Amino acid sequence: MAPTELAEESRRRREERTLRIRKIKKEELLHRRRGTTPSPRSAQSGSFSFATAPEVNDIPIIFERMKENPVDENVTVNLQFMHEILSADEPMAAKSIVSNECLPFLVVLLGRTDSQYCQQEAAWILTKVCAAGFCHDVFVNSVAVQNLVTLLRSPQVQVRAHAAHCLGVMANDRVEFRDALHDMGVVQLL
Repeated sequence: MAPTELAEESRRRREERTLRIRKIKKEELLHRRRGTTPSPRSAQSGSFSFATAPEVNDIPIIFERMKENPVDENVTVNLQFMHEILSADEPMAAKSIVSNECLPFLVVLLGRTDSQYCQQEAAWILTKVCAAGFCHDVFVNSVAVQNLVTLLRSPQVQVRAHAAHCLGVMANDRVEFRDALHDMGVVQLL
């Protein structure tokens, strides 16, 4: 694709995502006004329930909901949805996470010292994103890498394991990443 075609495609996707989010917010507002509960998930509504499997197209909505309502229960449910999506279709889900600029929010979750679950799931998601070929996108975010290195000191075994696995995938991806991680003292922490 030519650069103009890529820019046009990117603009079109942003517009579609914005429109979908507006429709969902409008539907939720109407349900609140009427005092009703939303119907089960449909392709138009974007509402989720455990009875239906989330899809790759739902990723922007899931992250938008986590950003708007960072209450632990909401984040926990949405991280479970992300886990399901990545388990079902890792390459497409990872691409969607990167293209929809969801990585900064995952970095925020890595830094949540009040929630072991958020740290563990964010590290797991970043590992899957790296394994799908997007290591560079994660590595260029120095805060993400620094947070993962910091998690190697976590008192929680699962958090340390997920952080170490993610850093290992990065180190395996490129010699430059391996050398940078070595310079950051990752080997001594392992």
